[in-house]
Amino acid sequence: MLTMNEVLQKVLDNANLGKMVTDVAPGFALSLSFLMMVSLWSGVSVTPADQLKNLNEDLKATKVQVIQAKLCMKSLMAYQECKMENLSNEQWLKKESDADQIYVQARRRMADLAAAVDDYNAQKSKGAVEENVKRDFRLAEQLGAQKEVVDERIANLEKLQNLVTDSRSLEYNLIGFTQNISSVIAFSVVFGILLSQISHLLFVDIIFPMFRKVKDHENHPISIQQSLSKEDDELVKNYYRYVEGAINMVFPSVLFGFVFPSYVELRLGLDLPFNTLLVYVWWLFVGLLLAYSGLQTYISFLKKRVSLAVAIAGGFQPTPRI
Repeated sequence: MLTMNEVLQKVLDNANLGKMVTDVAPGFALSLSFLMMVSLWSGVSVTPADQLKNLNEDLKATKVQVIQAKLCMKSLMAYQECKMENLSNEQWLKKESDADQIYVQARRRMADLAAAVDDYNAQKSKGAVEENVKRDFRLAEQLGAQKEVVDERIANLEKLQNLVTDSRSLEYNLIGFTQNISSVIAFSVVFGILLSQISHLLFVDIIFPMFRKVKDHENHPISIQQSLSKEDDELVKNYYRYVEGAINMVFPSVLFGFVFPSYVELRLGLDLPFNTLLVYVWWLFVGLLLAYSGLQTYISFLKKRVSLAVAIAGGFQPTPRI
């Protein structure tokens, strides 16, 4: 009678979970890098956070528009045409306090004008007073129209501010990421299989045999009895799977290191706290470290496999794989 643990172990063995992890996980990591590259090339949003740079630029431009619309009211109150100076966004932003004061004054003037027009309509005055009231009435209309412009731009500003807040929210970024990454998960399996084959060809078949230790152990004959044994299968699970995991992550790690700085700068609008070249060097070092780790684990795997072959040749009876 098999226990539950034994049944679960057999299911996992038959599913070859280790092989799935060493293939699909690097494929998923590679998909992330490709997703960032697509975002850089096409402008497609991966997460709300990658809109921050554009949102902050739009936010600054809209804030400038609000300031300009408020400052226009000063010219209108002086019965003059509104003309904007040719200033940079930073210079306009310095006028924000003045613009707010002018906007308050304009609102008060509009209230006074409305009261004056109402008083005129009640008294039915004539002559010069009538001309003054007509001029004030036109001014009230102009200020009212300008206030609508200000209110519209303020509404746009508030909308952008909400978008910026959402872009900095972990919850919204996770939702956006899962919505976009779901379309890439299917490709992770394909990427993983292709990556596994390429990595095996490059490292196991070409690079690793250049080392004497690998070459000597690879030439030792392995019997069919050993290949079909449970002991050999355990060596594959406990050693060779780690070799695959290491070499399969070399390309995703290096690609991520080269894409991520550009993604952070161009899409997130953030400055890295260290030099970009240092990031490249670091991830290149990580890739080399993974390759070296894979090499040493592969050598250990070959040594133990040869030791098992020697033991079988000496009379040891391996356990057949069920």
